[in-house]
Amino acid sequence: MTSAFLSHVGPPERSPLRWFGWLALAATFGLFASFLVLLVFQMIDPAWVALAATSAPLPEGPGRLVSETRFTLLAASLLLAVAMAVLYAARLAFRRPARTFIAPTRPFRLRVLLLGFVLFGSLATLAVLLEAGFTGEPLSPPVLDARYPLDHRLLYAGGAVVFLLIAALAEEIVCRGVLLQLTAGFTRRLPVLLLVNGAVFSALHFDPAPDAFVARAASGAVWAWTALRLAGIDFAVGAHLANNLVLSLLVKPISEGVQTGREMPPSVLALDLGLSLALVAAVLAALRSPVVRSWTETQAGAPALAQTFD
Repeated sequence: MTSAFLSHVGPPERSPLRWFGWLALAATFGLFASFLVLLVFQMIDPAWVALAATSAPLPEGPGRLVSETRFTLLAASLLLAVAMAVLYAARLAFRRPARTFIAPTRPFRLRVLLLGFVLFGSLATLAVLLEAGFTGEPLSPPVLDARYPLDHRLLYAGGAVVFLLIAALAEEIVCRGVLLQLTAGFTRRLPVLLLVNGAVFSALHFDPAPDAFVARAASGAVWAWTALRLAGIDFAVGAHLANNLVLSLLVKPISEGVQTGREMPPSVLALDLGLSLALVAAVLAALRSPVVRSWTETQAGAPALAQTFD
């Protein structure tokens, strides 16, 4: 079935000239916005900008979680700047209101975001516990590590919630918002849309590890499915936030978690793929509730899905 989420997609999204214009504008705006963000942080404290170039986990020490919070704020600010550039470029190139790339036929709803956060957060927490059992490696949650002062741990936890929400929103605007809709200009075949979106999402993380690529692509594909099924990116934002928050609070500090090139055991890859499938089942179960279904209805009262996919 096709989705109300694609209701504004039409011939302009198939125009090579408009695509070229979008890419050129997005690159120009994105570079300029990133420069402004780095300039602001440079004016605040030059040491902050050095965090942007870090290619290794931040050094260990009593003040590490404060540095991790700064790192997350800078990363979230850069991601949001780029996302706004991509979204504004799409608005200009395809002559559509920006909101039509996010929740085109209904409001962006906090309750749907929270639903995604709760469902995926519960599943991700269970997956982390199972992974610890499979690998035999004990969990060492940064927020419970007594090596760090309590006020640093509280700052880190609060910063993670706020800044990872910004980062998740930025990534979802780009991947499940703009890119998913622009891809739908060429095909409405659901498997193709999901595979392409998941692959592009994973590629944008520049992780050369094949197993990590597959696991991240599966997450991206399922989050794309939720955007189509629920007619908005709000659920995916909540699920994305839950994923990153569980990892950063229960598993390892953020700068360590974003490192690339690490291999994962087959059992952990299977667990990650199972987590994505479990989210699909959880969403379908939640949609059996009339209340939840009402949250995803379009402004005209129509369901989020209508018509038929190719």
